[in-house]
Amino acid sequence: MSKIKGFIMIEIRKLAQLLGARIKAIRKQLKLKQSSFAEMTGISHDTLGLIERGDILPRLETVYKITSAFNIPLVKLLDFEKEIKPRHLKHSSTAPLNLYIKTELPRQIRKIQTAAQGILDKTKSVTTDKRR
Repeated sequence: MSKIKGFIMIEIRKLAQLLGARIKAIRKQLKLKQSSFAEMTGISHDTLGLIERGDILPRLETVYKITSAFNIPLVKLLDFEKEIKPRHLKHSSTAPLNLYIKTELPRQIRKIQTAAQGILDKTKSVTTDKRR
């Protein structure tokens, strides 16, 4: 595995861990048991456990179910700007990627979050309109 591909896999794993920890923290703050929350969202108990432990990165559809159940905007759940800290890498070959991750990636994530929220909102309104 190349150094960059390995680095990206590590970052994805960290993202899964951050997201899982945030979901678990919000669920506990709302005093919801994992089994109750799984039932509320339609996510299997096993899958929710994997997500909360950071073992898997959930699909956008699953994240939407979670934010809907929490009644919070997608952006609030996925805003990890404070958690992403600059790194000082020794390898000059990975320095440009590190710079990109520190500066451009948070902007790209915000754009993706905004676009995803717009798509999900439109999907939700279309579904609501069809039911009427």
